[in-house]
Amino acid sequence: MIIKCKMCGGDLNIQEGNPICECEFCGTQQTVPIVDNEKKVNLFNRANRLRMNAEFDKATTVYASITAEFPEEAEAYWGLCLCKYGIEYVDDPKTGNKIPTCHRTLPESIMDDTDFDQACEYADPVAKRLYREEAKEIDRIQQSILSIVANEEPYDVFICYKETDDNGERTVDSVLAQDIYDALTGKSLKVFFARITLEDKLGQEYEPYIYAALHSAKVMLAIGTKFEYYDAVWVKNEWARFLNMMKSDRSKTLIPCYKDLDAYDMPKEFKNLQAQDMAKLGWLQDLTRGVMKLCGKDERQQMTQVAVATDSSGIRPLLKRIQMFMKDEEWVKANEYVERVLDKDPECGEAYLYRVLIKCGIADEEQLKKSAFKLTDDKDLQRAREFSDGELRERIDEISIATETNCVRSDLYAVLNQYYQERSKEEEKRQRIEAENKKKLDEVNSLIQEATTIDVINYINEKLLELGDYEGAKEAKDQAARKLEKIKNEKQKEEEAKAKIQQMISKHEEEKKPVLESLQKSLDEENIHIKDVQSKLMKSKEDLASLKGLFVAKKRSELENTISQYEQDLKQTEERIKQIEQEISRENTSLYEANEKDLQYIYDLGKTYLDAGMVKDAFNIFLRNRQHQEFEELIHTDERFKNMLTNFRSVGKTVQFGRYKQTREGQNGSDWIDWVVKAVEDGNKCLLVCASGLDTKPYHEKKQWVQWSTCSMRNWLNNEFLDSSFSKEEKDTILTTNVINADEEGNPVYVNTPGQNTNDKVFLLSYYEAVMMYFTIDYCRTCSPTEYALSTGAFGARDGKTGKMNGRWWLRSPGSGHDHAAYINENGICRTAEVTNDMITIRPAIWLNLDSNLLKL
Repeated sequence: MIIKCKMCGGDLNIQEGNPICECEFCGTQQTVPIVDNEKKVNLFNRANRLRMNAEFDKATTVYASITAEFPEEAEAYWGLCLCKYGIEYVDDPKTGNKIPTCHRTLPESIMDDTDFDQACEYADPVAKRLYREEAKEIDRIQQSILSIVANEEPYDVFICYKETDDNGERTVDSVLAQDIYDALTGKSLKVFFARITLEDKLGQEYEPYIYAALHSAKVMLAIGTKFEYYDAVWVKNEWARFLNMMKSDRSKTLIPCYKDLDAYDMPKEFKNLQAQDMAKLGWLQDLTRGVMKLCGKDERQQMTQVAVATDSSGIRPLLKRIQMFMKDEEWVKANEYVERVLDKDPECGEAYLYRVLIKCGIADEEQLKKSAFKLTDDKDLQRAREFSDGELRERIDEISIATETNCVRSDLYAVLNQYYQERSKEEEKRQRIEAENKKKLDEVNSLIQEATTIDVINYINEKLLELGDYEGAKEAKDQAARKLEKIKNEKQKEEEAKAKIQQMISKHEEEKKPVLESLQKSLDEENIHIKDVQSKLMKSKEDLASLKGLFVAKKRSELENTISQYEQDLKQTEERIKQIEQEISRENTSLYEANEKDLQYIYDLGKTYLDAGMVKDAFNIFLRNRQHQEFEELIHTDERFKNMLTNFRSVGKTVQFGRYKQTREGQNGSDWIDWVVKAVEDGNKCLLVCASGLDTKPYHEKKQWVQWSTCSMRNWLNNEFLDSSFSKEEKDTILTTNVINADEEGNPVYVNTPGQNTNDKVFLLSYYEAVMMYFTIDYCRTCSPTEYALSTGAFGARDGKTGKMNGRWWLRSPGSGHDHAAYINENGICRTAEVTNDMITIRPAIWLNLDSNLLKL
């Protein structure tokens, strides 16, 4: 049993009975747990690994499970302390030693912590001394952080978000957070926004400033466009700590701000919180107003303060944008930018003049002079004149005189102003509908390109009905009609080819029928003969055994000769039966494994498939008979076949291998199985994962404690499924895989042991393989059940965006309990279910030998 170093992760060489150990990798002297239980060691290694990755909440759960089962294990209580204060051990650049750094500040000293007391109580004197020395150093760090915090000005708002994605690029969340930051600071609120607040603190410890902001802020805004971003280590660290502070401070409020997220995909801790949907029109204004109220600020007073305190620099580009919006008659956007200018400079005369032009729906001052608007009492025009001088004031005076002269109706301005407001609402509605229709049309066009079935085209036509006469919908409808016609033609061509092939098969079987009947007749006659011989042989042996007396020598000799003849006859008959059965077997050879006699017939079948454009079926016929020269030559001369062989060596390609029923009407082994190539290793083997959920079966037949090594699913895959779905040559091509079931391959959400390693030809993916290696994006993990699987009770849910039917598929990893197993749901998220659940599909995986006779290039 190996314990990992809790500071660097290296293997520790522990001496029995010694609570202290020095790591030979990082040179750190540290306390270690009592190594007397394999489960305990695995839990400690898991907890330490999570803590070293800064996943303190998950690590806390594992340490707590250790204390529950081993209540006198001092090292587990110390682990709880390290998680509580967010302790990570880093290299000291001066000495090279491992020193603690703190990611979670608390006002209470670690020396007063109950878990620290428990650690000291159950530790021996040597370990207790080391605990106290480390605790003093952590307490010193805490005090230095708190001294910095005391000098920080309080914050009103803390913005919690993920700055970069896995590729190091800035996230959408970061951009939205900056928009919120700009809006709130524009209201004179003090806002903590890491991108800006911490930019002058590079190279320093961030924790004092983060804690100061968390401690003082009245409102936290948790920004999220993906569950993964909410669940990111440092993001969760911030909002989890703020939620904990809310328990003792009711003046604090956390507002989840989400976009393009289902409520079920948000952290469960946000369940009872009032959230802000950032996809709704006007969300930023609503959020700003709500935050102002929660912070106890008077909005009008704030606007005045901002206007006075803000420099007018940067206004000219905004005024230029207003002119462009007015020219394009985008009055709503133009008005929004006027307000932004006036927020910066409430005495900008030019902005008030633009507001007058916008209300009149006129983009040019000369046109306004010719208009009949009554502007004599217009407050915006008055302010424009008040806050202007020189040439601008002269222009405004010209407008006032001209419009007053041209005015023919005193109430015209009021009427037009009302008209403008109504037109603005109509324009907002029009733009919203335009955006929705454009999004629908883009989705439809994408579906048309990918459509391969009539069902998908019907789904597309339903979507097109929703678009009505929208521009582009007619063209999309024509494309869908052409695609439908193409699919129907291909379907008809395929059906005609199948009919022709069925005729060929029927004719061939009819030709073989007399031969098979003759062979069967001979077989029946030989079986009758062998029974007769066996009966006579048994009778002769009984007669021989019954001979007694002095004068039976001659009779005995005769019976022995008879028995010898019967035995020889029996042996010859058995040999003839074996030959006849072999001949019948050759006559009944599969279409995909031709004998010499049927070689031309099979070749003609393959060519018929090829001429009909059914390349996959033709390829599989030729591939499985490539030991014959004619088939081998065609594989190497037809470019399409060469590409299909190359596909087995290309990650992401779809290939066909083996057969399994996939339609309601199909027979067992009637349809080629589609697989996706997910990995190619050493140039001579590839990993295939089934593209669909083939069938529905429980992970295990009984509701009981079970692991992958003992479940009925594994037995079915490696026996019944393997034997019925693959030919002998295909089975020889499938490699036997050492299936790893270590903790890392299990479900990290739960601590159930995955079980021992196994040697399998067919297996299911583990949580680690499915989520971390081969399908790293939720959408890519979605999988459709076959028509046959749906008919057997498989769960299916229609994707509203793609029209695709998504199902659920089993993993081999354990679930939330010993009688549960993990699976991927219809949204691509890992969940857990009872092992007897019979609505989850099977998505097998296999490794193939690319150097085999079947797949060699």
